[in-house]
Amino acid sequence: MATPILVRFYDSVLIKEAEAALERATAAKAGGDSMGHGGASFTAIVAAACATETYLSEVLAHLQEKSLITQSERDAIRKKDGLWSKYNCLARAFGSGIHKEPVYNTFQALIHLRNCMIHRSAEYSEPGVWPEEVRPYKAVIPHVAGEGLDWTSQVFDAGTAYWAVQTAKAFLAKVDDYIPDPGRFPFRDPGAVA
Repeated sequence: MATPILVRFYDSVLIKEAEAALERATAAKAGGDSMGHGGASFTAIVAAACATETYLSEVLAHLQEKSLITQSERDAIRKKDGLWSKYNCLARAFGSGIHKEPVYNTFQALIHLRNCMIHRSAEYSEPGVWPEEVRPYKAVIPHVAGEGLDWTSQVFDAGTAYWAVQTAKAFLAKVDDYIPDPGRFPFRDPGAVA
């Protein structure tokens, strides 16, 4: 029987892709390429949010493998609704929850935005009216203001993409303050100079 392995650092790969997409979005916006700008912004936002999901998955596997949490604790965390709730539950397993950190609300906004983008349910709406799921976060999420713009045109923007990448990186760095290191290295910013 082969030794089980766990592939690690998908979060770093996704953060790196989010940063590359952000560069593409910025260049496309400057060059007047609206399709390229929107598509690259979408990619950056989704990749940044997905990095936080893969990070949690890997950390849970490592914590269980090192017997810092049990299989039933891991399963209970996985069954929580909302990625932010899963992280908060994990942090509480080792002390206090992460929910009081300023970046927690911003992280929730990012995940709600990603959910609305990925699980889009197209419908007619007035320009400027955001879907119910992200409406409470409109003041938190940087977006393009303007008359006659639908919500996707407001957020498929390099400014929103930049915010998404920074939010994901800041949140993952903060998570490392709340949970023990199970032998998986803390979040590494793939853009940082060693």
